[in-house]
Amino acid sequence: ALVTESDWNHLPGVLPITDEADPGSSLAVDFEIAPNQEKTISFVLAWYAPRWAGSPAHHYWHAYRKRFNDSSEVAEFLAQNKDEILTRILRWQAAIYNLSDLPVWLRDQLVNILHTITEDSLWASDSIPKEDWYGPTGLFGMIESPRTTPHTCNPSDWYGGLPIVFFFPELAAALLRSYVHFQLPNGEIPLGIGEGADLAHPVYHLIHTLNSCVHIHLVDRLWQRDRKPEVLREFYPSVRNALTYMKGLDRDGDGLADLEPDPIPNQFYNSWPWYGTAIHVNGCWLAAVAMAERMAEAMGDSSTQQQCRSWQQLAQGSLDSKLWTGNYYLLYRDVEGERHSDTILANQLAGEWCARLHGLSAIFPSENVSKTLAMIQRTCMPLTDAGILNAALPDGLPDRTAHPQSDGIFTGEALCVAATMAYSGQTNSALQIAGNLFNAIVLRDRREWDMPNILDSEGNAIHGTDFYQMMLLWALPLALRAQSLQQACSPGQLVDQVIRAASGKVHSND
Repeated sequence: ALVTESDWNHLPGVLPITDEADPGSSLAVDFEIAPNQEKTISFVLAWYAPRWAGSPAHHYWHAYRKRFNDSSEVAEFLAQNKDEILTRILRWQAAIYNLSDLPVWLRDQLVNILHTITEDSLWASDSIPKEDWYGPTGLFGMIESPRTTPHTCNPSDWYGGLPIVFFFPELAAALLRSYVHFQLPNGEIPLGIGEGADLAHPVYHLIHTLNSCVHIHLVDRLWQRDRKPEVLREFYPSVRNALTYMKGLDRDGDGLADLEPDPIPNQFYNSWPWYGTAIHVNGCWLAAVAMAERMAEAMGDSSTQQQCRSWQQLAQGSLDSKLWTGNYYLLYRDVEGERHSDTILANQLAGEWCARLHGLSAIFPSENVSKTLAMIQRTCMPLTDAGILNAALPDGLPDRTAHPQSDGIFTGEALCVAATMAYSGQTNSALQIAGNLFNAIVLRDRREWDMPNILDSEGNAIHGTDFYQMMLLWALPLALRAQSLQQACSPGQLVDQVIRAASGKVHSND
C-alpha cells in the first residue's frame, strides 16, 4: 500500500516532526511501478550561498556567483545538463581506470583522492572590500585541513598541489599570485594564507627555511606543465627574491640552510627539533637552486644563472662532507653546537624526487641513492605494515625522541618515499609502501573520504582530517613510468588523456 503525504507525521522514526524554525527539509515522491518495469526519478539538491565571511574585516564572493544568480538557476542547470555532466565524469574516470599498467587500487584512489579539491578549496571571484591585485581569475586556495588547520599552506601545496597544476593551471597561477602578493621585501614567502578562511591573512616566520624554497618548486611546476613563457614573466621576479632570502639563511657560507630550532623547529617535521645542516631541508634546497638556474637561463639572466650554478656546486660538496656516512645521510649535523643525529629519515632523498619530477639532473650521486634506499628498506620499512615509518635508528629500532613525528607515519612523506623508490627502479617497494598506506587508511580505518596527516605505526590515524596532502598520490604514476611532470602533461600522456576524456576529445589534434 502507498503511504500518503498525510501519513508521514504519524509514522515514528520515518521523518522528524516539522518545525517552521528549522531550515531543514525533506522530499518524497509517490510512484507506482509494475513488475519488471523500470522508472527513474531524479532529484536535484542545490544551494546558493554566494558570500562568505573570511573575517570581520574581509568578506568574499564565491566564484560561482559569476555563473548563477540563485539556487533555482543552479538546480535548472543541473537538471538540464545532468546527462552530459555524468557522461563526462564517467569518461575521465574511465581514462584512469583503463590504465592497465597501474594496480587496480592505485587507479581507484587516483580517482577518489580528487574529492579533496572540492572538500578543501576556496575560490573567490572578488573580495569585500574589493582589491585589484588578484586579477580576473580571483583568489584561490586549498585549505590544508578545514577542521584541523584551516589555512592555505605552502608545504601542503608542495605535497598535494599536483592535480591543481595538472587540471586547473589557471587556479594554480591564482594561488601563486597570492603568495607573491604577500612575499616580504626580504624575499620571505609566507607559510600560509587564509587563517580561518580569510584569504588576505598571511602567516610568516614558521617553517621559514623551506617556504621560499618551496615557492620556487611550485613556480617551476606550473612552468614545466607546458613551458608557457608568461608563467616566468609573471613569477620569475618572486623566484629571484626567494633566492635572496634563501641565501641569507646560510650563516656559515657552505651553500646550505642552517636550521634554527628555537622557538620551534622550522621544517616540515615541526615538532621534532633538528639542528644545523639537515638532509631533508637541504635536498629540497639543492633542487630549488637547480630549478632557479634553469629559469634564469630561460629568462636570459646570466648573472643569476651563474650564481645558482656556483651555489649548487658548493652546496653539494658541503652536503656530502657534513652528512654522508657511507651508507646513508645523517638526519642533521650542527658543527657549531657539536650536535648530530644518526637517525635514518625515510624521506631523506626528497630532493632527488623533486629533481626527477621536474626533469632535472640527479641531486645526489647514484651510488649514494642506491645505498640510502637499501638502508631505508632495511630499517624503516619493516617497522610497520601501514606504509613506512618516518624514521628508524641504525639498529632498526624506532626513534622515539619526538613522538609522533619520529616514530609515526607522515602520510605525504610516505608517498614521497614511494615515488623516490619508483624513480630509482624499485617498483615493488614503491607499491608496497603506497599500497599498504592506503590499505590502512581506506580499508582498515574506513577514512577514504577523510584523509589523515599522521598515522601511528599500527596505521591508526592520530592527527588530521581532510588533508589534501594525499593528492601527492598523483606523483606515483609518473614515477612508475619514469616520467617528468612535463612529459606526463605532453600530448597523449596521462594528464592529456584525462583532460581530453573529460572534454570529449579523443585525439591530441582535436
